Amino acid sequence: MKLLFSILLLSLASCSIEGSFQRLFSDYNKVKKTDLLLMKYSDSTLDLPSNGTGGIIVMNGIQLKKHLTKYEKTLVYLWRPNCGGRYCYDLTRVQEFCDKNELELLVVAEYYDYAKMSSESALNNNIIGIDTDYYKSNLTTKYVSLFFADLIGKEVSLDYFSFFHEDRFISCFNSLDEFQIHNSQF
Repeated sequence: MKLLFSILLLSLASCSIEGSFQRLFSDYNKVKKTDLLLMKYSDSTLDLPSNGTGGIIVMNGIQLKKHLTKYEKTLVYLWRPNCGGRYCYDLTRVQEFCDKNELELLVVAEYYDYAKMSSESALNNNIIGIDTDYYKSNLTTKYVSLFFADLIGKEVSLDYFSFFHEDRFISCFNSLDEFQIHNSQF
């Protein structure tokens, strides 16, 4: 058991951890108890409101995939709110990159962090929170994996960015530079 826990901690070493177990578990219930009005729950008819309406849109991967048909080119960013690794980007920078390259940006939070998710940002769309109740897990690695399997349609090695043409998955990348190099044809 100690070996498994040590391996799990080493795998998280690329991001700084604030709080005792942040990133291991969703913290969904903690954020929900802090501010019930912050959470908005998706259904098949809910549009992704602009950031001006505030809040986190809680949904599963199947629901998000339905929304992708509204956009020609979408970049889905798996955001780790307290990440300090080399592939972690400031949300404003990612939004500016997407605006410049005519991409719709959808930010999916890997886990819930009230302070980071409730603060104002320059995003065009609200942050998406993964519906941990739907995936029946509070363990980050499990529900994130299931969410993206639903979104992409198959299990893939997960990177920070997933690129879609309408609702068709094209590829995953770790950096904006890597994305730009490999997707110039779109």
